[in-house]
Amino acid sequence: MSMLSDSPLTKYQTSFGIYGTTCEEVKHWVTYFQECASIPTAYLDAAHKESEVFSSLTKSSGMFQLQVPGEGISPWTFHWVNGNHFPAQRQIVVHNAHKLESLAKRKEQLTDVALVIAEDGIPEHLEEWGVVGTHTVCLHPNDKAGIAAWIGQVTAPPPLAALILTGGKSERMGTDKALIQYHGQPQWQYLLEQCESMGLPTFLSVKDEAQMELRNFPTSKCIVDQWINLGPMGGILSAAKQHPQYSWMVMACDMPYWGKASMEYLLAHRNPKKMATAFWNNAKQWAEPLATIWERDASPWLSMWLMQSQCARKALGRLPIQEILPPEENWLSNINLPQEREDWIKRQGE
Repeated sequence: MSMLSDSPLTKYQTSFGIYGTTCEEVKHWVTYFQECASIPTAYLDAAHKESEVFSSLTKSSGMFQLQVPGEGISPWTFHWVNGNHFPAQRQIVVHNAHKLESLAKRKEQLTDVALVIAEDGIPEHLEEWGVVGTHTVCLHPNDKAGIAAWIGQVTAPPPLAALILTGGKSERMGTDKALIQYHGQPQWQYLLEQCESMGLPTFLSVKDEAQMELRNFPTSKCIVDQWINLGPMGGILSAAKQHPQYSWMVMACDMPYWGKASMEYLLAHRNPKKMATAFWNNAKQWAEPLATIWERDASPWLSMWLMQSQCARKALGRLPIQEILPPEENWLSNINLPQEREDWIKRQGE
């Protein structure tokens, strides 16, 4: 029985079942695993006193999503699972001699035992059942440093890609903001080169194919909005749908001070255990959604947020995020009007 349904994210979802011990001990270990994890992780368990329909719950970072195993989909990428109730893709066995009989009933579910936590090495019964292999790691329950390192490794953050938002209408500017030159070349090209110099896969968000062709953008670098007239949210969600393996460093094409220095600072302060890492804009008193790393796990929540609002800034304000202050406030300055552009040009000559 699979806990995951067929969805664009399924390929990148992972579940680890904890077997071999009591439900109370499973919860104890999961609490520790979640503390050691490099990304947000959810916990799937049976609600013992609830009806069968509401038989399981995933939770993380104070958010909850009802889920029936085998039906529907959890929005989380990584799940710890109570193996006493549900199977999972991979397994962790915590040795408890008093639960051997219970474990034996579930030995058919031990299809990929990645970790054994036991005091005296891998227990004989696991060897006899043929459920451990050369890839199986065995750690002492008191080896907290070793367990933490192993958990950190298996919960490594998703790779990062860059998304340059160019799909706006530029109505206030009166000309296409993506094509305005601030650094001797169109801003989209400047940002693309800055991102690629850092080794980041980089994409341009466009509202439709006509916009892409009109600007002569490289087709392989473009992500066309799958959501119509949703502004930046549509671009972010379209990127997540087309390339679900990535987390995204998102940037606007109307911020002339945004460049390699600001990107490197953002990357250095990335917190993949949060839904996003964002610069705090003191002037506007909000977290800046378009100078932000949006983690992969944020995408399902953004999709649900669309039922309330299309505003990326408000969505950011509702999620658990890492806020950082920019060393240079002008990094977050954007230019929307012709006069603002003229003022920027004058300042460069001072």
